[in-house]
Amino acid sequence: MEFTVNLPFIVSISFNILFIIVVAICCWYSFRLFKKIYFISDTLDEINKQITEFLTHLETVYSLDTFYGEPTLQSLLTHAKELKEFVDNYLIQVMPDDYPPGEGITNEEVENNE
Repeated sequence: MEFTVNLPFIVSISFNILFIIVVAICCWYSFRLFKKIYFISDTLDEINKQITEFLTHLETVYSLDTFYGEPTLQSLLTHAKELKEFVDNYLIQVMPDDYPPGEGITNEEVENNE
């Protein structure tokens, strides 16, 4: 008789312990996942800043009298703007709250500078 009374209690304790272990593993995994997401977010911001600085520097060099109209620099400038636009669009898709639509370089701006 004692065995039948203790069996449900033992099964209940076993399931509770298993549940606590599963919840702890899920919390640990979530914490690691949030750390990775935060790292990726910061890295994307840094990439965007670096591309913006490069684009600004390239526009400055292109606007100098010596290099104005140089086809290779014009092509590089267009490519840099397309890369900046790609990264901006990617950031808008990945982090829509941090990058509202309308920021960044548009296709019209790229076409007007050509």
